[in-house]
Amino acid sequence: MQPKSYDELIDAANDARVATEDVEAIKLYREALAIGGPRDTEVHWMLGVSLINTDKHQEALEEFEFVLADCSDGERANVLRDKARALTRLKRYEEADKAIAESLKLLEASGDKSEYGATVGFAARLKLDQGKTAEALEEFKQADELLKAADNRHFELYNKMHYAEALSEYGDKKEAERVLTEAEALIPQYGGEKHGKRAEDLRSKIAILVLLVGVAGTALTGLGVQGHTATPTQQQAHQQSQV
Repeated sequence: MQPKSYDELIDAANDARVATEDVEAIKLYREALAIGGPRDTEVHWMLGVSLINTDKHQEALEEFEFVLADCSDGERANVLRDKARALTRLKRYEEADKAIAESLKLLEASGDKSEYGATVGFAARLKLDQGKTAEALEEFKQADELLKAADNRHFELYNKMHYAEALSEYGDKKEAERVLTEAEALIPQYGGEKHGKRAEDLRSKIAILVLLVGVAGTALTGLGVQGHTATPTQQQAHQQSQV
């Protein structure tokens, strides 16, 4: 069999990454870099993404630093977003926040409202990883409003799914249901089977939350306890948000 060319290796690596076959993607990206060519910056970037997906966060960070030294202004905001993800996984939270702030500043200056809104949502997911749930929920809400205004339904759907899940984890059943219902309305036109399955799973999760809250409320009433009591997920989220 004839060895793959530089471009063929990159295309095969990209296909493997999209199919979540990141170990294979890493191997192919490195083979392409061994040959070398005009797409090396792109290869280092995508290699970094696959390295994050295989929990090799320090190696991923090194790839992103390499790309940032040689990428275009248009690419820089997105590379910084990936860098922030790697830094968060390494628990280098202050550096991650700086990278996201720089990314948002570049996107705001560019006038790309869709990417700006999507990056605010991305920042919210990083806040969840950092245990800052209350801040994350505020940023999810901001991203939702920005993406509605930007009229980018694909990005809006993606953010709503994460937002609804975060709300359910926090214990806010009513708001989680509202956001999820809005997401479900977008799925037929802007989503796919994967989104539909995830929405079903979230519905089940919220139903379990409602059941648990009901059982806890009944038990507390039986003990003579009155007033609102936070669910275990709310208590945990509140503690995390103070970190």
